[in-house]
Amino acid sequence: MFYFSWNDNNETNDITLCAQRQANGAPTDSRFFWNKSFHSYFIRFGIETNQWLVKITCGSAEIRTVYAGHLQAKTAVISRLSCERVGTRFNVRGVNDDGSVANFVETEQLIYVDNQITSFLQVRGSVPLFWDQPGVQVFVAKIMVENHVVVVAMATHVVLRLKIFEVAKIGHYFI
Repeated sequence: MFYFSWNDNNETNDITLCAQRQANGAPTDSRFFWNKSFHSYFIRFGIETNQWLVKITCGSAEIRTVYAGHLQAKTAVISRLSCERVGTRFNVRGVNDDGSVANFVETEQLIYVDNQITSFLQVRGSVPLFWDQPGVQVFVAKIMVENHVVVVAMATHVVLRLKIFEVAKIGHYFI
């Protein structure tokens, strides 16, 4: 399902960003910006699109009101599917040369209470190796692990994740 977000002031919210990145003023996350090419055409000519075009993402969203004693809270679960390497489960697997894994999803759990937000973020995706599994045969995946290109693609994937989540210290990764 494709969706977008609109607030009470008739302004669009950047649904491509998790709550923390949005609070820190991060730019739009192109991994989850499905109609970016439509916006890019206008931006190329210096036209600001934020006021009159919405940013669309693919995934799911569910919002509920819950009560804890006398407090009322809103809870939400938002899943964002990356547009960098999508495909059906048995047709797109592994990682590409840019470090993007197949069917990468970021799921955020939010709780809004008294104008405060808490957020928990999880990510999942295909194993960052070059591999495929023809048909629906179980346990017949062909995996390429000794090739230098595989190591570079996997390292690229890990470095991209660490940049996004601002991890300060790195252990021993593929170096």
